[in-house]
Amino acid sequence: MNDPSKSLLKMTILAFRFLALLLVLVGIPFLATAQQTADAPARLRIAIDKAYSPYSLVGPTGKATGLAVEMWQAWGEATGTPVEFIPSGWEGTLEALRSGKADVHFGLFKNASRAEWADFVEPIHQIHTSLFFRAGKEKPVPLEELTGEKVGAWTGSYQLQFLQDNYPEIEPVAGENGKDLILKLLNGEVRAVLNEVPSVEAELAAFGIRGVLVRGEKSQFSNYLQPAVRKGERELLERINEGFRKIPNARLHSLEKLWLSNPSDHFLAGADGHIEFSPEEEAWLAANPVVKLAVTTFIQPVDILDDAGDYKGLNADLIDLLNKKLGINIVPEFFDSWGGVAEAAMEGTV
Repeated sequence: MNDPSKSLLKMTILAFRFLALLLVLVGIPFLATAQQTADAPARLRIAIDKAYSPYSLVGPTGKATGLAVEMWQAWGEATGTPVEFIPSGWEGTLEALRSGKADVHFGLFKNASRAEWADFVEPIHQIHTSLFFRAGKEKPVPLEELTGEKVGAWTGSYQLQFLQDNYPEIEPVAGENGKDLILKLLNGEVRAVLNEVPSVEAELAAFGIRGVLVRGEKSQFSNYLQPAVRKGERELLERINEGFRKIPNARLHSLEKLWLSNPSDHFLAGADGHIEFSPEEEAWLAANPVVKLAVTTFIQPVDILDDAGDYKGLNADLIDLLNKKLGINIVPEFFDSWGGVAEAAMEGTV
């Protein structure tokens, strides 16, 4: 006769074995999914401006596009990281980063107030800012001569803060975006607009009215476009930097040429390392086929002129690099004193 206690023990052992097998079978796909999730890079949420042409905008199909957007897409491909663009107005992009809705801001100018709450990635581009006036209506003048006048700038922009900090005698007028500023200028609501050159040129091209504005004689300033993360997120910051370093320079330059038709707005060198020149720069180089650079014979290791007459040192390497990168002909002119350098510079012989 079977012992009931032994039968119950056998049934209990079998039940535990079945339960263990079930847990293993159920757990395998769960663990695999968890491993895949751990291995896959997290999606990077990027705050972009929906109307910041040519760097970021939402196209007619509702998709994000622009030079900076395509650079970020290249970053995603280089790192194997999915990227998600979160479009809004300019103020919205800043708030998205502050609040955590976005992981990174696509690119902005660094200043003291922004550095209090954000850390900045290495520059991905450089942008020139100028004054713009109505063609045929207003003679371009410097900012210093616009006392008491209204000057337009983007809401929340570096340019608006620049006016407020440095020109309190000028009345700043905030515009929602580049199109809004152009309309304010054309309608006579402001005397001038302080805005980024590529943005103004892109907006005018979109309007089909390139000739209605005239640019000031010189750039007011230039700034680097730098992505930003929340303060203290150093690991993410370095991850972004490393990703951009992986992108071939030739690809970035091809994107730049696609979105910026004026070579003077280019920041990146091409595949061969050569820098493109504007028509004015090309004309100057044509008129000056040899560029003389004043160097010394008495500051080592900057300038080394040995007994055999061979020129070496830091400046020699710099001249060689510039000639290769720019495709021009810089030749050194040697001077034994600072007085000789200053005199030659004043006379225009170097």
